[in-house]
Amino acid sequence: MIVFPKSTYNTLQHTINCIQKRSLVSTLVKKINHENAEARKDLMFGKMVEKKRDNLNFVNVEMHFSRFDTSMYVRSWNDKKIFKVSTKDYFGFKKNMGHIPMDAEATWQGRLELSSEMTTWALKFLDKNNIKQIVFLTKGTNEFRSRVMQIAWDTMDIIHYIDITRLNWSQPRRRRPHMRGVKRHYRPKAVYPMSYY
Repeated sequence: MIVFPKSTYNTLQHTINCIQKRSLVSTLVKKINHENAEARKDLMFGKMVEKKRDNLNFVNVEMHFSRFDTSMYVRSWNDKKIFKVSTKDYFGFKKNMGHIPMDAEATWQGRLELSSEMTTWALKFLDKNNIKQIVFLTKGTNEFRSRVMQIAWDTMDIIHYIDITRLNWSQPRRRRPHMRGVKRHYRPKAVYPMSYY
């Protein structure tokens, strides 16, 4: 039988107690995490089902805001395009109806100013076809974005709102600057004293 000094025995006993406590705590944490993981999976599955149900039951209205144009896409649950209208198309439509003179030119500023009127017209069309609830998506920015979004929020009952605008603070398609042409000067590989030559 090995006999340990009193201090060593106390240290060993303390270490054994700590290990037992740690194992007890770790088993409790593992059980709690396992139960929470199951509950979390159920919650996530329920949310996924609700989202799929919303995407299947409601029409997607996608607004693209660009620098010179605003366009609106209405898609069904299977991503089939129901209709598309842009401010360029709407300008031609108003010109054919006689609301705009035939000799008027479609400047980008004039087309952008038609974006709020175009949105109102398109949402009235949806309302006449008994489409009250939509999934609303926006992409891009321009100066009329806030006004158009306010019209959409006031007119329709929006189930989901998704902003798919890309955030990029760098300048796109910009090449790296080339290194300034530095001539390579001949330098000897080793420096020898003058007396060597």
